[in-house]
Amino acid sequence: MEVTIGLFQQFIDDKSYPGLKPKGWEGVNEKISPTRQHPAQRVSWEDAVLFCNWLSQKERRQPCYQVEGIRKPTAYYTLKVEVLPDGTGYRLPTEAEWEYACRAGTTTDFGFGSDAGRLRRYAVIAAVKTEVSASKMCNRWGLFDIHGNVWEWCQDWYGVFVGLKAENPTELK
Repeated sequence: MEVTIGLFQQFIDDKSYPGLKPKGWEGVNEKISPTRQHPAQRVSWEDAVLFCNWLSQKERRQPCYQVEGIRKPTAYYTLKVEVLPDGTGYRLPTEAEWEYACRAGTTTDFGFGSDAGRLRRYAVIAAVKTEVSASKMCNRWGLFDIHGNVWEWCQDWYGVFVGLKAENPTELK
């Protein structure tokens, strides 16, 4: 589920892409993520959305986001992002989708069971730097780094649904 520095750098360097791109992304950070095979870091939610649109276009899919850059008085820009219901390209998972993929069909604490002592086999945790993406064991569905290494962005935000039943990640009932 992680995007490597190398792949994110391809996005930054793609001169043929007409869409917006992140400003000032650092790339390789010798102290934290020292190679292009390490996960991309210091990527904002907005940067992740821009990356999804780039990857969608690269694979000739309909983008899932309509993005408009809005200049701030401080000279930085922010994005107005609208999710396109007919998009067939890449998008960030909802928090509920991420949780489902992380558990890989299980009902245990982790996708590999409930024994936290096994977590280091599947995840980079409590570390001062990242490890190469997909260097730990994958879950039952073949997803790597789902429990650790870096945090993943989701489409929405984690929330407690007190008194509500969540049947669909985008519709609360």
